Amino acid sequence: MEKNATMCETKGGKETVPVDLILTVLAMWVVSLGGLFYIFKRGWMHYELVTPQMMQHSYVTSTLGHGLYRMIVAIYSFSLIMVSVHLGLQAERVGWDLRFFTVWNYTTLCLVFMLLSCQHVFTHVPKWVSNITWTLFQVELANVFFLDFVFWAILFPKLPPSVVFKMPEFFITVNVHAVNAILMLGEVYLGQVLVVPGQIAWVALYALAYIVFTWINYSTTNACLPYPFLAVSTKTAPEIYVGMCAFMSFIFLLTYKLVQLKERLFTGSSVSNKGYIQIA
Repeated sequence: MEKNATMCETKGGKETVPVDLILTVLAMWVVSLGGLFYIFKRGWMHYELVTPQMMQHSYVTSTLGHGLYRMIVAIYSFSLIMVSVHLGLQAERVGWDLRFFTVWNYTTLCLVFMLLSCQHVFTHVPKWVSNITWTLFQVELANVFFLDFVFWAILFPKLPPSVVFKMPEFFITVNVHAVNAILMLGEVYLGQVLVVPGQIAWVALYALAYIVFTWINYSTTNACLPYPFLAVSTKTAPEIYVGMCAFMSFIFLLTYKLVQLKERLFTGSSVSNKGYIQIA
């Protein structure tokens, strides 16, 4: 369904990415990488918080029950990806098109739950794997809310009525633009995985990586831009691109407050600005 809301242009009508937009995105890369370096230097990433206790245990169910939830979500999300690929092949098109942020998002969700499942399957998970899992979880938690808001508020109203409720595409659309957030909220409710403000740099870099990939794909193939708000020729393009990254970062901070609230409800403690647990 999402393809119906794309900004398609003919091959002859394609425009190069303006210099001012390139410089804007380049500046965001510099700021994000500089922020990442500074956060690491100040010790605000807090990877020391990543322990088997945080990665495996649950406030409301057993470790086994929590692990089963993660495995079920991993299997379910992977199955949905395979169904999408199959439907695409049947229709002689790309079934899991990386031009779409939805595909990046849902692929990351599937990977996150696969990695979280590993915490229960293997007796020893390397610390660096757990660190990556923790970071991806925090990035994905922001991504799902950003994606779902943009889709239902901006893209969905523009979809032709004839395709809105077409099955099985509508079933997949609801899963990747609504159920995805429910699955992540389920993990937030069940688990003890924290969100740390310092990880915000990874959220920005994830968004910027998607933008660069989209531009490269647009410039080197016959593919169109996946979303109308990614238009490169409008005068407001630099502001829109900055706004999207800023909005995603803002959502990440909201998820941080959400996890703080959950910690307070379950333990009587909250997560401080540095990411540590403090007794209220």
